[in-house]
Amino acid sequence: MFRRSISMGVLVMLVTFSVGFAQDPKASLPVVIAAAAPLYPIGPHTANIQGSVRVKITTDGHRTTAVTIEDDGGNPALARAARENAGTWEFSNHAPTTFTVMYRYVLVARLEDIESNALNSKVVLRFPTAVEIYAQRWPGTVDVAPNVKK
Repeated sequence: MFRRSISMGVLVMLVTFSVGFAQDPKASLPVVIAAAAPLYPIGPHTANIQGSVRVKITTDGHRTTAVTIEDDGGNPALARAARENAGTWEFSNHAPTTFTVMYRYVLVARLEDIESNALNSKVVLRFPTAVEIYAQRWPGTVDVAPNVKK
């Protein structure tokens, strides 16, 4: 009985110890020191398409070496833009790692609604785990094939 309670106590301590490390993923995330400004792709923008893209970034300790789309939200153009942007990231020296970043592409009625003084977009960088790209909703619809008989 005494041996069993010691074993259970050790097990509880090990589980608590490992959970404590699992809940602090930001401790090992690299610091972004350079990146291209993300843009809202023109196709989804003019079609009033918004969405989220989750990408997995792998680094070599200095820059991005691989970008994998984990979830494109159903829009390949947004996924392509996120992948291209994540590929430009450079980091302060760190141990090579892999982590996930969420790109959110959001359309708003007026940019003033998100406290922006930009003419056509606003970008919020929450490096290295989130990037938000805001643009003003396109005022009308675009006929992408005007010469096609209906």
